[in-house]
Amino acid sequence: WFYLLVQFSSMLQMILNNHEYIGINIIVNNSCFSNERGAMNGLVMTLGSVFKAIGPLGAAAFAWSVGSRNSFPFDYHFGFFVLSILCVALLLYSKHLPLSLNEKRI
Repeated sequence: WFYLLVQFSSMLQMILNNHEYIGINIIVNNSCFSNERGAMNGLVMTLGSVFKAIGPLGAAAFAWSVGSRNSFPFDYHFGFFVLSILCVALLLYSKHLPLSLNEKRI
């Protein structure tokens, strides 16, 4: 049963990752004119690769916070504290996106 649960969760993760990627591409392609789409998609791919390269620093910060004997906020809560700040910042930023991103530009 455990193997089936792991397989199902892995498959669900891949499906959700694909939906996330498609949604981001739709928003990016709707935010620019058709003659700018190539440059915009290249910029998005470059930034995605840069942040995937920076991502392991977050794991290193989490490992450091678990291993350290510091007080709050630098104890084992540090990684979750930073992620919650980023999530709240993205939520607040997303509330200010223009509704015109839902409409395709020609």
